[in-house]
Amino acid sequence: MRQVKERWQTGQILLGKSDLTRCRATVVNWEISRQNENLQTLFNLTKATLAMVSKLSALRIVLVEPAGALNVGSIARVMKNMGLQQLVLVNPQCDRLGEQARLMAVHGADILESAQEVSSLTEALHGCQRLLPPR
Repeated sequence: MRQVKERWQTGQILLGKSDLTRCRATVVNWEISRQNENLQTLFNLTKATLAMVSKLSALRIVLVEPAGALNVGSIARVMKNMGLQQLVLVNPQCDRLGEQARLMAVHGADILESAQEVSSLTEALHGCQRLLPPR
């Protein structure tokens, strides 16, 4: 069938009217079948992505005494790209809502705006079930 389709598309095959109608119907069915397969694949990928995003949304990123607004903005940008939402700053030494932080955050400005500021690491980790320290 694939060879017939390829030959038909390139004009290398001559068919009678009834053969041509049958061939076109077959090609249309083949294309619809491929589209359905592509949609099913896309649907499965979307379901997997949503499941992963819901797991990532539970992660909390904690920065202890960040000194540079550029660094905080960069973290917000990466978090936005990865689907993370919870940023906690422990005793920040910079302005998380300043121009430099927003410049680096690009589309992650909402992460900066929703970030929590706390005074101790104990407060930042309250409610966490697992801790992954930096390497």
